[in-house]
Amino acid sequence: MTSEPQSVTAPAAGAGEVQLRVDGAIAQITLARPSSRNALTDQVIRDLLAILDEVGSSTTVRAVILEGEGSTFCAGGDTKVPTRLTSPSQAERLEMAELYGRAFARLDNLPQATIARVRGPAIGGGALLAITCDLRVCDFSAVFRFPEVPMGQYLMAAGTSRLVRELGVPRTRDLLLTGRSLDATAALDWGVVTRVVEGDALDAHVDEMAAGIAAIPGNTARMTLESIRSCSSKAASSWADDYLATLPKPETPER
Repeated sequence: MTSEPQSVTAPAAGAGEVQLRVDGAIAQITLARPSSRNALTDQVIRDLLAILDEVGSSTTVRAVILEGEGSTFCAGGDTKVPTRLTSPSQAERLEMAELYGRAFARLDNLPQATIARVRGPAIGGGALLAITCDLRVCDFSAVFRFPEVPMGQYLMAAGTSRLVRELGVPRTRDLLLTGRSLDATAALDWGVVTRVVEGDALDAHVDEMAAGIAAIPGNTARMTLESIRSCSSKAASSWADDYLATLPKPETPER
């Protein structure tokens, strides 16, 4: 992006740990906790959701870039900051789980095209943030990993279904059950990313992609995304229906 960016502050922006810049028809969302490797906290998720709501309601933004500040895209959950996801209160745990789910769903369903610009590690929730975007571009420093299941944790925010949608069942099974790491080359082969470029070209490459999408006339890009997402949703619904059809029907108690 070459013109002077317009800074926009989203509601609940906190200490600026999630930042939004809008330059014409392109929005850039940055996870800005480089000293913590852009790890996710409850507040980061709140701020991200607020920014996504703002961007999603914009009538001028046509492409969105999601990135991490510094040498790490996102290291997943911040283990040094308490989270209500592990609260003794079930109500608090459910409230936060719903918030996380809403944030990822909002990213998944933004009317604009989304591009993840991935530099360095994308771990757990960070990898899920990237793969939730429509397009994922990384440089050769990128590493993707989902360590949750080997640690005895469930991948939340509908992460499993998103991985199945993007990668297919066998590769999702392999990634989640083994917790294996994928470097940039393997990530491209597996479909975790859609392009890999040299590190010094990453910023310009993604900016050019976003500009090209933003320049598509009329509502063509938005309608195309809606059509693609509709196909994905129908496929997911079909899988669920097929699975439910295999289950025994509950017996109706005699009156």
